[in-house]
Amino acid sequence: MVSCTLITRSNNTRALTKHSCPHIEVKQHNLTFGQKLQVVDFYRKYVGYLTLEQMVGPLRENGFLTICATTITRCVAQEERIRKYVAGDPNRLNHKRETLVQLPEVEQALLVWIAQKLANNARLTGEIIVAKAHDFCDLFRIPQGNRLEFSKGWLGAFKKRHGLHQVTFHGERASVPRQYIKFECERLLPILRWYAPWDRYNVDETGLFWRMPPVHRLGIHESGGLKGDKSRITYVLGSNQDGSHKLPPLVIGKSERPTCFGRNRSVASYGFWYTFNKKAWMNKLVWKAYLGYLDEMMRREGRRILLLCDNASSHKHDAADYPNLHVEFLSPNLTAWLQPMDAGIIAAFKSRYRRRFARLAIRRDDAGIANIYKINQLEAMELAAAAWDSISPATISNCWRHTGIVPPDSESPLPDPSSNSTAQARIPIPETELENFDFEEVGFGDAYIHPDVRAMMKHLAESVPTEEELTDEQITLGMDRIHLE
Repeated sequence: MVSCTLITRSNNTRALTKHSCPHIEVKQHNLTFGQKLQVVDFYRKYVGYLTLEQMVGPLRENGFLTICATTITRCVAQEERIRKYVAGDPNRLNHKRETLVQLPEVEQALLVWIAQKLANNARLTGEIIVAKAHDFCDLFRIPQGNRLEFSKGWLGAFKKRHGLHQVTFHGERASVPRQYIKFECERLLPILRWYAPWDRYNVDETGLFWRMPPVHRLGIHESGGLKGDKSRITYVLGSNQDGSHKLPPLVIGKSERPTCFGRNRSVASYGFWYTFNKKAWMNKLVWKAYLGYLDEMMRREGRRILLLCDNASSHKHDAADYPNLHVEFLSPNLTAWLQPMDAGIIAAFKSRYRRRFARLAIRRDDAGIANIYKINQLEAMELAAAAWDSISPATISNCWRHTGIVPPDSESPLPDPSSNSTAQARIPIPETELENFDFEEVGFGDAYIHPDVRAMMKHLAESVPTEEELTDEQITLGMDRIHLE
Protein backbone atom coordinates (compact mmCIF):
# COMPACT_ATOMS: atom_id res chain seq x y z
CA MET A 1 0.00 0.00 0.00
CA VAL A 2 1.33 3.42 -1.07
CA SER A 3 0.93 6.17 1.44
CA CYS A 4 0.26 9.71 0.32
CA THR A 5 1.23 12.80 2.24
CA LEU A 6 -0.74 15.97 1.73
CA ILE A 7 1.51 19.01 1.72
CA THR A 8 -0.11 22.30 2.55
CA ARG A 9 1.31 25.83 2.34
CA SER A 10 1.85 27.53 5.65
CA ASN A 11 0.57 31.01 6.24
CA ASN A 12 4.03 32.55 6.06
CA THR A 13 4.93 30.96 2.67
CA ARG A 14 4.98 33.60 -0.13
CA ALA A 15 3.24 32.76 -3.45
CA LEU A 16 5.24 32.72 -6.66
CA THR A 17 5.32 36.05 -8.44
CA LYS A 18 5.10 36.49 -12.21
CA HIS A 19 8.82 37.27 -12.29
CA SER A 20 9.70 33.92 -10.75
CA CYS A 21 7.49 31.91 -13.12
CA PRO A 22 9.40 29.67 -15.52
CA HIS A 23 9.85 31.11 -19.03
CA ILE A 24 11.36 30.07 -22.31
CA GLU A 25 14.47 31.99 -23.28
CA VAL A 26 14.81 32.98 -26.93
CA LYS A 27 18.38 32.88 -28.11
CA GLN A 28 19.61 36.20 -29.44
CA HIS A 29 20.69 36.14 -33.06
CA ASN A 30 22.12 38.61 -35.54
CA LEU A 31 19.93 39.60 -38.46
CA THR A 32 21.08 39.11 -42.03
CA PHE A 33 21.18 42.13 -44.31
CA GLY A 34 18.06 40.83 -46.05
CA GLN A 35 16.19 40.65 -42.73
CA LYS A 36 17.36 44.14 -41.79
CA LEU A 37 15.96 45.50 -45.03
CA GLN A 38 12.63 43.78 -44.34
CA VAL A 39 12.56 45.57 -40.97
CA VAL A 40 13.35 48.88 -42.69
CA ASP A 41 10.61 48.37 -45.27
CA PHE A 42 8.10 47.59 -42.50
CA TYR A 43 9.17 50.76 -40.68
CA ARG A 44 8.88 52.91 -43.82
CA LYS A 45 5.39 51.60 -44.49
CA TYR A 46 3.96 52.16 -41.02
CA VAL A 47 5.96 55.12 -39.67
CA GLY A 48 3.47 57.79 -38.66
CA TYR A 49 0.82 55.16 -37.94
CA LEU A 50 2.65 53.04 -35.36
CA THR A 51 5.24 53.90 -32.74
CA LEU A 52 8.48 51.93 -32.58
CA GLU A 53 7.13 49.97 -29.61
CA GLN A 54 3.94 49.13 -31.51
CA MET A 55 5.98 47.83 -34.45
CA VAL A 56 7.75 45.26 -32.29
CA GLY A 57 4.71 42.99 -31.89
CA PRO A 58 3.87 42.48 -35.60
CA LEU A 59 7.54 41.96 -36.43
CA ARG A 60 7.91 39.28 -33.75
CA GLU A 61 4.80 37.55 -35.05
CA ASN A 62 6.46 37.42 -38.47
CA GLY A 63 9.61 35.67 -37.32
CA PHE A 64 11.74 38.45 -35.83
CA LEU A 65 11.55 36.90 -32.37
CA THR A 66 14.19 39.05 -30.66
CA ILE A 67 13.45 42.37 -32.35
CA CYS A 68 13.17 45.49 -30.23
CA ALA A 69 12.72 49.22 -30.81
CA THR A 70 16.46 49.84 -30.61
CA THR A 71 17.13 47.26 -33.34
CA ILE A 72 14.55 48.90 -35.60
CA THR A 73 16.20 52.29 -35.12
CA ARG A 74 19.62 50.82 -35.86
CA CYS A 75 18.41 49.13 -39.06
CA VAL A 76 16.82 52.34 -40.33
CA ALA A 77 20.02 54.30 -39.63
CA GLN A 78 22.04 51.75 -41.64
CA GLU A 79 19.58 51.52 -44.56
CA GLU A 80 21.57 53.41 -47.21
CA ARG A 81 24.80 51.62 -46.35
CA ILE A 82 23.11 48.19 -46.43
CA ARG A 83 21.37 48.81 -49.75
CA LYS A 84 24.61 49.92 -51.38
CA TYR A 85 26.38 46.84 -50.06
CA VAL A 86 23.81 44.26 -51.18
CA ALA A 87 23.21 45.93 -54.56
CA GLY A 88 26.64 44.74 -55.70
CA ASP A 89 25.76 41.08 -55.17
CA PRO A 90 22.34 39.62 -54.24
CA ASN A 91 24.11 36.85 -52.29
CA ARG A 92 25.03 39.44 -49.67
CA LEU A 93 21.43 39.44 -48.46
CA ASN A 94 22.34 36.28 -46.56
CA HIS A 95 25.42 37.87 -44.97
CA LYS A 96 25.41 39.20 -41.43
CA ARG A 97 28.59 41.27 -41.67
CA GLU A 98 30.31 43.24 -44.41
CA THR A 99 33.42 41.74 -45.93
CA LEU A 100 36.47 43.84 -45.05
CA VAL A 101 38.86 44.45 -47.93
CA GLN A 102 42.27 46.01 -48.30
CA LEU A 103 42.46 49.32 -50.16
CA PRO A 104 38.69 49.96 -49.99
CA GLU A 105 39.03 53.26 -51.86
CA VAL A 106 40.57 51.45 -54.84
CA GLU A 107 37.87 48.79 -54.75
CA GLN A 108 35.03 51.31 -54.66
CA ALA A 109 36.55 53.39 -57.46
CA LEU A 110 36.98 50.24 -59.51
CA LEU A 111 33.32 49.33 -58.97
CA VAL A 112 32.14 52.77 -60.15
CA TRP A 113 34.34 52.47 -63.25
CA ILE A 114 33.10 48.94 -64.01
CA ALA A 115 29.44 49.99 -63.59
CA GLN A 116 29.95 52.83 -66.08
CA LYS A 117 31.57 50.55 -68.64
CA LEU A 118 28.89 47.87 -68.28
CA ALA A 119 26.19 50.51 -68.72
CA ASN A 120 27.80 51.42 -72.05
CA ASN A 121 28.04 47.75 -73.12
CA ALA A 122 31.83 47.57 -72.79
CA ARG A 123 33.38 44.09 -72.80
CA LEU A 124 35.56 43.81 -69.73
CA THR A 125 37.97 41.00 -68.90
CA GLY A 126 39.91 40.08 -65.79
CA GLU A 127 43.11 41.49 -67.27
CA ILE A 128 41.45 44.84 -67.95
CA ILE A 129 40.10 45.02 -64.39
CA VAL A 130 43.53 44.26 -62.90
CA ALA A 131 45.19 46.88 -65.11
CA LYS A 132 42.60 49.46 -64.04
CA ALA A 133 43.17 48.59 -60.38
CA HIS A 134 46.85 49.47 -60.83
CA ASP A 135 45.83 52.77 -62.47
CA PHE A 136 43.65 53.70 -59.49
CA CYS A 137 46.54 52.89 -57.13
CA ASP A 138 48.56 55.48 -59.03
CA LEU A 139 45.75 58.05 -58.86
CA PHE A 140 45.35 57.51 -55.11
CA ARG A 141 49.15 57.75 -54.73
CA ILE A 142 49.33 54.57 -52.71
CA PRO A 143 52.96 53.70 -51.79
CA GLN A 144 54.38 50.66 -53.56
CA GLY A 145 54.84 48.84 -50.26
CA ASN A 146 51.13 49.13 -49.45
CA ARG A 147 49.82 48.00 -52.83
CA LEU A 148 48.33 44.62 -53.62
CA GLU A 149 49.64 42.33 -56.32
CA PHE A 150 46.11 41.98 -57.74
CA SER A 151 46.72 38.31 -58.38
CA LYS A 152 44.30 35.76 -59.82
CA GLY A 153 43.23 34.97 -56.27
CA TRP A 154 42.39 38.62 -55.62
CA LEU A 155 40.53 38.83 -58.94
CA GLY A 156 38.46 35.74 -58.14
CA ALA A 157 37.55 37.07 -54.70
CA PHE A 158 36.75 40.50 -56.16
CA LYS A 159 34.39 39.01 -58.73
CA LYS A 160 32.71 36.84 -56.10
CA ARG A 161 32.23 39.79 -53.74
CA HIS A 162 30.53 41.90 -56.38
CA GLY A 163 28.64 39.33 -58.44
CA LEU A 164 30.81 39.60 -61.56
CA HIS A 165 30.86 36.57 -63.79
CA GLN A 166 31.70 35.53 -67.32
CA VAL A 167 29.02 36.16 -69.92
CA THR A 168 28.62 35.07 -73.52
CA PHE A 169 27.65 37.71 -76.09
CA HIS A 170 24.84 37.04 -78.55
CA GLY A 171 23.93 40.09 -80.61
CA GLU A 172 22.94 43.07 -78.52
CA ARG A 173 22.37 41.22 -75.27
CA ALA A 174 24.61 38.82 -73.40
CA SER A 175 23.61 35.66 -71.58
CA VAL A 176 24.07 35.28 -67.83
CA PRO A 177 23.74 32.21 -65.63
CA ARG A 178 20.13 31.77 -64.56
CA GLN A 179 21.08 31.52 -60.89
CA TYR A 180 22.19 35.17 -60.86
CA ILE A 181 18.84 36.29 -62.19
CA LYS A 182 17.15 34.06 -59.61
CA PHE A 183 19.22 35.54 -56.77
CA GLU A 184 18.32 39.08 -57.82
CA CYS A 185 14.62 38.19 -58.03
CA GLU A 186 14.82 36.72 -54.53
CA ARG A 187 16.47 39.92 -53.31
CA LEU A 188 13.77 42.11 -54.82
CA LEU A 189 10.77 39.97 -53.83
CA PRO A 190 10.53 40.98 -50.13
CA ILE A 191 11.03 44.63 -51.11
CA LEU A 192 8.29 44.58 -53.75
CA ARG A 193 5.84 42.87 -51.42
CA TRP A 194 5.74 45.89 -49.11
CA TYR A 195 4.22 47.98 -51.91
CA ALA A 196 0.98 47.74 -53.86
CA PRO A 197 1.30 47.33 -57.66
CA TRP A 198 0.33 50.97 -58.22
CA ASP A 199 3.12 52.06 -55.84
CA ARG A 200 5.90 50.15 -57.65
CA TYR A 201 7.64 52.30 -60.26
CA ASN A 202 10.51 51.85 -62.69
CA VAL A 203 12.44 54.68 -64.37
CA ASP A 204 15.07 54.49 -67.11
CA GLU A 205 16.73 56.74 -69.69
CA THR A 206 16.90 56.15 -73.42
CA GLY A 207 18.49 58.07 -76.27
CA LEU A 208 16.37 58.95 -79.29
CA PHE A 209 17.80 59.76 -82.74
CA TRP A 210 14.83 61.89 -83.60
CA ARG A 211 15.46 62.55 -87.30
CA MET A 212 17.62 59.66 -88.51
CA PRO A 213 16.91 59.00 -92.23
CA PRO A 214 17.09 55.47 -93.70
CA VAL A 215 20.44 54.30 -95.06
CA HIS A 216 18.87 51.99 -97.68
CA ARG A 217 16.23 52.57 -100.29
CA LEU A 218 14.61 50.91 -103.27
CA GLY A 219 15.68 52.00 -106.77
CA ILE A 220 16.66 50.95 -110.28
CA HIS A 221 20.09 52.56 -110.39
CA GLU A 222 22.73 53.22 -107.74
CA SER A 223 22.62 56.74 -106.37
CA GLY A 224 23.94 58.81 -103.51
CA GLY A 225 22.35 58.37 -100.13
CA LEU A 226 21.38 60.73 -97.33
CA LYS A 227 23.88 61.61 -94.66
CA GLY A 228 23.02 60.00 -91.33
CA ASP A 229 21.67 62.57 -88.87
CA LYS A 230 22.78 61.79 -85.31
CA SER A 231 20.69 64.50 -83.64
CA ARG A 232 19.80 63.03 -80.26
CA ILE A 233 17.78 63.83 -77.18
CA THR A 234 17.47 61.75 -74.02
CA TYR A 235 14.12 60.67 -72.59
CA VAL A 236 13.56 59.71 -68.96
CA LEU A 237 10.55 57.39 -68.91
CA GLY A 238 8.79 55.86 -65.93
CA SER A 239 5.59 54.09 -64.96
CA ASN A 240 4.08 52.07 -62.17
CA GLN A 241 3.46 48.33 -62.43
CA ASP A 242 -0.22 48.32 -63.34
CA GLY A 243 0.18 51.11 -65.90
CA SER A 244 -2.29 53.37 -64.13
CA HIS A 245 0.29 56.16 -63.84
CA LYS A 246 2.78 56.95 -66.57
CA LEU A 247 5.17 59.60 -65.30
CA PRO A 248 5.51 62.68 -67.51
CA PRO A 249 8.58 62.12 -69.69
CA LEU A 250 11.59 64.28 -68.92
CA VAL A 251 13.41 65.43 -72.07
CA ILE A 252 17.12 66.27 -71.91
CA GLY A 253 18.34 68.35 -74.84
CA LYS A 254 21.53 70.21 -75.71
CA SER A 255 20.30 73.81 -75.75
CA GLU A 256 18.16 75.87 -73.40
CA ARG A 257 15.79 77.14 -76.09
CA PRO A 258 16.10 75.47 -79.51
CA THR A 259 15.41 77.87 -82.39
CA CYS A 260 12.24 76.06 -83.43
CA PHE A 261 10.54 77.01 -80.14
CA GLY A 262 10.75 80.74 -80.90
CA ARG A 263 12.55 83.58 -79.19
CA ASN A 264 9.86 84.60 -76.74
CA ARG A 265 8.64 81.19 -75.60
CA SER A 266 10.27 78.64 -73.35
CA VAL A 267 10.13 74.92 -73.97
CA ALA A 268 8.00 74.52 -70.83
CA SER A 269 5.35 76.84 -72.29
CA TYR A 270 4.62 74.14 -74.88
CA GLY A 271 3.79 71.65 -72.13
CA PHE A 272 7.07 69.73 -72.08
CA TRP A 273 9.19 68.85 -69.05
CA TYR A 274 12.58 69.84 -70.37
CA THR A 275 16.15 70.41 -69.24
CA PHE A 276 19.46 70.65 -71.05
CA ASN A 277 23.21 70.18 -70.82
CA LYS A 278 26.11 70.09 -73.26
CA LYS A 279 25.75 66.39 -74.16
CA ALA A 280 22.04 65.85 -73.46
CA TRP A 281 22.93 63.26 -70.82
CA MET A 282 21.55 62.35 -67.45
CA ASN A 283 23.75 63.68 -64.64
CA LYS A 284 23.51 64.05 -60.86
CA LEU A 285 21.90 67.49 -60.96
CA VAL A 286 19.19 66.36 -63.37
CA TRP A 287 18.60 63.16 -61.38
CA LYS A 288 18.20 65.02 -58.08
CA ALA A 289 15.78 67.46 -59.68
CA TYR A 290 13.80 64.52 -61.09
CA LEU A 291 13.63 62.82 -57.69
CA GLY A 292 12.64 66.11 -56.06
CA TYR A 293 9.73 66.51 -58.45
CA LEU A 294 8.59 62.93 -57.89
CA ASP A 295 9.00 63.18 -54.10
CA GLU A 296 6.88 66.33 -53.96
CA MET A 297 4.21 64.68 -56.12
CA MET A 298 3.98 61.74 -53.72
CA ARG A 299 3.99 64.01 -50.66
CA ARG A 300 0.92 65.81 -51.98
CA GLU A 301 -0.81 62.50 -52.63
CA GLY A 302 0.15 61.08 -49.22
CA ARG A 303 2.04 58.16 -50.77
CA ARG A 304 5.45 56.52 -50.43
CA ILE A 305 6.52 54.57 -53.50
CA LEU A 306 9.18 52.11 -54.57
CA LEU A 307 11.33 53.34 -57.46
CA LEU A 308 13.45 50.76 -59.29
CA CYS A 309 16.34 52.02 -61.43
CA ASP A 310 19.84 51.10 -62.56
CA ASN A 311 22.81 52.05 -60.39
CA ALA A 312 24.49 54.44 -62.82
CA SER A 313 26.92 56.92 -61.27
CA SER A 314 24.58 59.76 -62.24
CA HIS A 315 21.87 58.25 -60.00
CA LYS A 316 23.74 58.84 -56.75
CA HIS A 317 21.77 60.82 -54.19
CA ASP A 318 21.05 61.15 -50.47
CA ALA A 319 18.00 59.01 -49.66
CA ALA A 320 17.16 61.23 -46.68
CA ASP A 321 16.34 64.10 -49.06
CA TYR A 322 13.44 62.14 -50.58
CA PRO A 323 11.39 60.65 -47.71
CA ASN A 324 8.48 59.69 -49.97
CA LEU A 325 10.65 57.59 -52.29
CA HIS A 326 12.31 54.24 -51.73
CA VAL A 327 14.90 54.14 -54.51
CA GLU A 328 16.14 50.59 -55.09
CA PHE A 329 19.07 50.00 -57.43
CA LEU A 330 19.09 46.89 -59.60
CA SER A 331 22.26 44.82 -59.92
CA PRO A 332 24.39 46.50 -62.60
CA ASN A 333 24.84 43.45 -64.82
CA LEU A 334 21.21 42.29 -64.71
CA THR A 335 19.20 45.40 -65.61
CA ALA A 336 18.73 44.24 -69.22
CA TRP A 337 16.79 41.20 -67.93
CA LEU A 338 14.99 42.51 -64.87
CA GLN A 339 14.16 46.15 -65.58
CA PRO A 340 10.57 46.55 -66.84
CA MET A 341 11.47 49.53 -69.04
CA ASP A 342 14.03 47.34 -70.83
CA ALA A 343 11.53 44.48 -71.10
CA GLY A 344 9.51 46.16 -73.83
CA ILE A 345 8.19 49.52 -72.61
CA ILE A 346 11.00 51.59 -74.13
CA ALA A 347 10.87 49.44 -77.27
CA ALA A 348 7.13 50.14 -77.54
CA PHE A 349 7.78 53.88 -77.12
CA LYS A 350 10.40 53.93 -79.89
CA SER A 351 8.29 51.77 -82.17
CA ARG A 352 5.38 54.17 -81.88
CA TYR A 353 7.67 57.14 -82.44
CA ARG A 354 9.16 55.58 -85.59
CA ARG A 355 5.75 54.95 -87.11
CA ARG A 356 4.68 58.53 -86.46
CA PHE A 357 7.97 59.80 -87.88
CA ALA A 358 7.43 57.75 -91.05
CA ARG A 359 3.89 59.09 -91.48
CA LEU A 360 5.11 62.66 -90.98
CA ALA A 361 7.83 62.11 -93.61
CA ILE A 362 5.16 60.96 -96.07
CA ARG A 363 3.04 64.05 -95.40
CA ARG A 364 6.09 66.28 -95.89
CA ASP A 365 6.79 64.54 -99.20
CA ASP A 366 3.19 65.16 -100.31
CA ALA A 367 3.70 68.83 -99.44
CA GLY A 368 6.72 69.04 -101.75
CA ILE A 369 9.35 69.45 -99.02
CA ALA A 370 12.82 68.50 -100.29
CA ASN A 371 14.30 66.87 -97.18
CA ILE A 372 11.33 64.99 -95.79
CA TYR A 373 13.24 63.60 -92.78
CA LYS A 374 14.71 66.88 -91.53
CA ILE A 375 12.11 67.73 -88.91
CA ASN A 376 12.80 70.11 -86.03
CA GLN A 377 13.06 69.27 -82.34
CA LEU A 378 9.60 70.62 -81.52
CA GLU A 379 8.02 68.31 -84.09
CA ALA A 380 10.05 65.39 -82.76
CA MET A 381 9.01 66.06 -79.16
CA GLU A 382 5.37 66.26 -80.21
CA LEU A 383 5.69 62.89 -81.96
CA ALA A 384 7.39 61.40 -78.89
CA ALA A 385 4.71 62.76 -76.53
CA ALA A 386 2.00 61.15 -78.66
CA ALA A 387 3.98 57.90 -78.75
CA TRP A 388 4.28 57.79 -74.95
CA ASP A 389 0.60 58.62 -74.46
CA SER A 390 -0.40 55.75 -76.77
CA ILE A 391 1.23 53.02 -74.67
CA SER A 392 -1.54 51.11 -72.93
CA PRO A 393 -1.65 49.94 -69.29
CA ALA A 394 -1.88 46.37 -70.61
CA THR A 395 1.45 46.71 -72.41
CA ILE A 396 3.13 48.15 -69.32
CA SER A 397 1.67 45.55 -66.95
CA ASN A 398 2.72 42.66 -69.16
CA CYS A 399 6.26 44.04 -69.54
CA TRP A 400 6.58 44.11 -65.75
CA ARG A 401 5.43 40.50 -65.56
CA HIS A 402 7.81 39.48 -68.32
CA THR A 403 10.78 40.37 -66.09
CA GLY A 404 9.79 37.81 -63.45
CA ILE A 405 10.22 40.21 -60.52
CA VAL A 406 6.49 40.72 -59.86
CA PRO A 407 5.34 38.94 -56.66
CA PRO A 408 3.06 35.98 -57.43
CA ASP A 409 0.23 37.40 -55.33
CA SER A 410 -0.17 40.46 -57.60
CA GLU A 411 -3.32 40.91 -59.60
CA SER A 412 -3.86 38.84 -62.75
CA PRO A 413 -2.29 40.19 -65.95
CA LEU A 414 -4.28 42.47 -68.18
CA PRO A 415 -5.25 41.16 -71.61
CA ASP A 416 -2.42 41.50 -74.11
CA PRO A 417 -3.40 43.34 -77.28
CA SER A 418 -0.86 41.20 -79.17
CA SER A 419 -2.62 37.93 -78.30
CA ASN A 420 -3.30 35.42 -81.09
CA SER A 421 -7.03 36.01 -81.02
CA THR A 422 -6.47 39.64 -81.93
CA ALA A 423 -3.78 38.85 -84.46
CA GLN A 424 -5.89 36.35 -86.36
CA ALA A 425 -9.00 38.50 -86.55
CA ARG A 426 -7.51 41.01 -89.02
CA ILE A 427 -10.61 43.17 -88.76
CA PRO A 428 -10.65 46.04 -91.27
CA ILE A 429 -9.76 49.29 -89.53
CA PRO A 430 -11.44 52.61 -90.35
CA GLU A 431 -9.10 55.14 -91.93
CA THR A 432 -9.66 57.54 -89.03
CA GLU A 433 -8.08 55.02 -86.64
CA LEU A 434 -4.91 54.42 -88.65
CA GLU A 435 -3.05 57.18 -86.82
CA ASN A 436 -2.90 55.15 -83.60
CA PHE A 437 -3.00 51.69 -85.14
CA ASP A 438 -0.15 49.35 -84.15
CA PHE A 439 0.60 47.06 -87.10
CA GLU A 440 3.05 44.92 -85.12
CA GLU A 441 0.53 44.24 -82.36
CA VAL A 442 -1.91 42.58 -84.76
CA GLY A 443 0.64 40.30 -86.37
CA PHE A 444 1.97 42.22 -89.36
CA GLY A 445 5.65 41.29 -89.54
CA ASP A 446 8.54 42.56 -91.63
CA ALA A 447 6.94 41.30 -94.84
CA TYR A 448 4.16 43.87 -94.47
CA ILE A 449 6.43 46.86 -93.80
CA HIS A 450 8.20 48.72 -96.58
CA PRO A 451 11.96 47.92 -96.51
CA ASP A 452 12.79 51.63 -96.60
CA VAL A 453 10.66 52.29 -93.53
CA ARG A 454 12.00 49.17 -91.80
CA ALA A 455 15.59 50.39 -92.30
CA MET A 456 14.72 53.77 -90.85
CA MET A 457 13.01 52.14 -87.87
CA LYS A 458 16.08 50.02 -87.22
CA HIS A 459 18.42 53.00 -87.09
CA LEU A 460 16.08 55.03 -84.91
CA ALA A 461 16.11 52.15 -82.43
CA GLU A 462 19.88 52.29 -81.90
CA SER A 463 20.83 52.29 -78.24
CA VAL A 464 23.19 55.08 -77.20
CA PRO A 465 24.75 56.17 -73.89
CA THR A 466 22.47 58.45 -71.88
CA GLU A 467 24.50 58.79 -68.68
CA GLU A 468 27.26 61.27 -67.97
CA GLU A 469 30.44 59.20 -67.54
CA LEU A 470 32.85 60.20 -64.78
CA THR A 471 36.56 60.50 -65.49
CA ASP A 472 39.05 58.52 -63.41
CA GLU A 473 39.98 61.71 -61.57
CA GLN A 474 36.32 62.44 -60.73
CA ILE A 475 35.89 58.89 -59.47
CA THR A 476 38.92 59.11 -57.17
CA LEU A 477 37.80 62.53 -55.92
CA GLY A 478 34.41 61.07 -55.05
CA MET A 479 36.04 58.20 -53.15
CA ASP A 480 38.20 60.66 -51.19
CA ARG A 481 35.09 62.57 -50.11
CA ILE A 482 33.37 59.37 -49.00
CA HIS A 483 36.30 58.35 -46.83
CA LEU A 484 36.62 61.85 -45.35
CA GLU A 485 32.99 61.69 -44.29
